[in-house]
Amino acid sequence: MDHNEILEASKRTAMSRKDPTLPMKTSLKLGLPQSPALDWGSGRGVDTRHLQSLEHDVFGYDPNYQPEFPETSNFQYGQCFYVLNAVPGEENRVNILLEMKKYLKHGATVIIAARPLKEVENAARKGKWTPCEDGWFSPKKTFQKGLSPEDLHRILQLAGFVNIVDHSNSRVTCAQATV
Repeated sequence: MDHNEILEASKRTAMSRKDPTLPMKTSLKLGLPQSPALDWGSGRGVDTRHLQSLEHDVFGYDPNYQPEFPETSNFQYGQCFYVLNAVPGEENRVNILLEMKKYLKHGATVIIAARPLKEVENAARKGKWTPCEDGWFSPKKTFQKGLSPEDLHRILQLAGFVNIVDHSNSRVTCAQATV
């Protein structure tokens, strides 16, 4: 499988859901987000719409579903949920955060979340997924790479984020950081 096929598989991971994601619920419990907010890699927009229903000024960006880039770089809060685990290669994951960071105000808070390493490894073993680059190719033809809290911390550091705080649990690898 070539790199373009893997990237195409990454696009197929945007889930259809009715309710806000677990990281979105975590973010709200932490008293985040602040407006204006940027939902980077928003997929089909469920979290974006949820924040809008709470009267937040939020912009959702996703290269496949909402491909218009923001016109401002003044966001006080950014979130990127379940994106990094769907992209092969640590360098690509860092580049996603660097691109997002361009639109965030200095001092902005971010919440970044990914599927946990153990969860993906268990699913790969049970489902007989195929090893692919630094992750797995599922029977649904999606790319998945589970991340540990340490992996996420390193990626955030490489992208230049500071004040990194882990909010992970068994269901999600999640961290808060500052631009």
